[in-house]
Amino acid sequence: MQDGTKKIKEQLLEIGPFHPGKITQQYMRCGKKNCKCQDPNNTQKHGPYHVLSYSVGKKNSTVFLKSEDLEKAEAWIQSYEKFMTLAKELTDAYISLAKQNRWNHP
Repeated sequence: MQDGTKKIKEQLLEIGPFHPGKITQQYMRCGKKNCKCQDPNNTQKHGPYHVLSYSVGKKNSTVFLKSEDLEKAEAWIQSYEKFMTLAKELTDAYISLAKQNRWNHP
C-alpha cells in the first residue's frame, strides 16, 4: 500500500497549476437604449462571453475570461479535476492503512 501512496504523491507533484470551476457561456444585454439587445421583438444579446465560476471555501466567485485565456483556463480546470481525483485516492489509501492498524506509516 505504501508504494501506492508514493506513486500518487509523485503524480500530484507533476500536476502543475490548477484552478477549480466550470466555464459557461453567457449572452448579455447592455444598457444602451437603442441597441439590438433591447429589441423586445427580436432580441440579439451580446456574446458569447466565457465565464469561469468557482467556489473556494464558502466563497463563490465569477470571472469573465478573455478569449486568449480560455484554452489555458480549461487546462487548469482539467488539472484541478485530476488533483481532486488523486487527493481522494491518497486519502482512501491512508484510510486503508489506518484500518489495517498501521498508524505508524511514513
